[in-house]
Amino acid sequence: MRAEMTNVVGAIEKSLALLAKRLDYETAPYRLEEFNAIIEDPSLWDDQERAQKLMRDRQLLVDAISIYEGIKQDLSDNLEMIELGELDDDIEVIREAEDSLKALAKIAAEKELRSAFRR
Repeated sequence: MRAEMTNVVGAIEKSLALLAKRLDYETAPYRLEEFNAIIEDPSLWDDQERAQKLMRDRQLLVDAISIYEGIKQDLSDNLEMIELGELDDDIEVIREAEDSLKALAKIAAEKELRSAFRR
């Protein structure tokens, strides 16, 4: 892989690490389980304000997990495409995957920046 792509991949990985840290990715599934358990309580909507806040917080968590996992999967998919392109000497596949990685780096940086302001 060329040096430029190594830098792009490094930037994406850095953004992923920061997103994971801000999300506290290790505990996110457990927090989501807690939200889901609370939502099942029939008395939740007795306090409309609390229920709406809970639903907003749950949705923010679901969105953050989805964003993180989507970027991680796109990174993996494009790295795999580059490997396959290199094995087959298919410059077009390599170029397409590299372009996708460059676009992904911009998206990852934007999501990272947005997550910094959500706190």
